[in-house]
Amino acid sequence: MSSSAVQNRTRMEISLATVYRHLTSLHEAGAIHAVYGPEGEALYRRCGRAPHHHVRCRSCGRTDEIEASAEHHSLARAARNRSFRDIRFTIELDGICGACS
Repeated sequence: MSSSAVQNRTRMEISLATVYRHLTSLHEAGAIHAVYGPEGEALYRRCGRAPHHHVRCRSCGRTDEIEASAEHHSLARAARNRSFRDIRFTIELDGICGACS
């Protein structure tokens, strides 16, 4: 959901800047994740805690979670082997979902 969609769903007068600040804080705290749409707009969603990636349909924008614990461990280990610490990463996948194909 975009920040403007969140703003439109609230029942209070709230500025888009305030919505964006709160979404950014929640994202930085790990409470929500951002997936980027085709125009580069951040689309936020609440996710499970297990390591995962998102796959987004290029046609309708639907996003799903894909479990990825093995990949996370392997990539983090590869970065640590090169003396990197406090490793964070995002892998974005896109395609055409079954409903749109």
